[in-house]
Amino acid sequence: MKGKIRGLCLTLLIPLLLLMGCGQGREQAKEPSAEELLKEVISNQKQLKSGKMQMTMNFKAAMPLEEAQDLLGDVQDSAIQMDMDAELQFQEERMRMDGELNMQIMSMKIPVPIESYTVKSGDKYVTYTKNGEEWQKSETDVSGGDMGALVFAGQELYQGIQDESLTMTEETLELDNETSTECYVIHSSIGGEVLNSLFSMAGQVPGQENVLGGFRIEDEKVDLDLYVDKKEKEIIRTRIDMRQLMEKMMSDLTAQSGTDQTMKVDKFQIAVTIKERGETVEVEVPQEALDAEEL
Repeated sequence: MKGKIRGLCLTLLIPLLLLMGCGQGREQAKEPSAEELLKEVISNQKQLKSGKMQMTMNFKAAMPLEEAQDLLGDVQDSAIQMDMDAELQFQEERMRMDGELNMQIMSMKIPVPIESYTVKSGDKYVTYTKNGEEWQKSETDVSGGDMGALVFAGQELYQGIQDESLTMTEETLELDNETSTECYVIHSSIGGEVLNSLFSMAGQVPGQENVLGGFRIEDEKVDLDLYVDKKEKEIIRTRIDMRQLMEKMMSDLTAQSGTDQTMKVDKFQIAVTIKERGETVEVEVPQEALDAEEL
């Protein structure tokens, strides 16, 4: 189950990057409604040539005893914090991510550096991932799933936003210690086939082929917040709350395995913030990664 959780977390990061990367703003004379603002963002969306983004993921849960023993003895409480930076070349379909994943078991924290590159090669997306000191290579068939549609098109995520769920507030978003931005925050949800597409990407990763088991993800929905710069009408942060869905999924998976143990999920949020829009970046895969053997 540890592998399933990690696969689901990592899988959601890539399409969220592209949701953040879309949209070109223009001034609007009156205060927009949530529906009007969402339509404006969608109608103005276009692919960036390149961009720099920052991702964070927070996961905290109490794991069933049997699962905890697989990790570290009888410890049940666990938390995962992931902080990643990403550089993307949209037209060339190349991406670099690096950062750190921290697993915390009670008072012990286990840092795991992460570095990966994804490039398009023919009809494949090739991903090079550094695990410790070793590089590993994996391939995904562009035509055989949703990877190509979601990773470098992003707009499909917008199609999953459920209009009946839209509300809007205003908030000052603190980007760092020196910068803040006045934002509209569109509160919405996504579900149906688009949510199913997000999770089906996990099934294309080696070792994650049956990540959902028999769980019907298309029948569910998750909360999504879009932070829109008031002046530029551009999305600068996307936040998705997976807590209730993950708790339900883990309960379903444990039931399928014949046990009544459940995982209590206290927090599971993923956020993507665009740091530099249109900044020229060059994504080059290092030779040591290119020499990696396929998984």
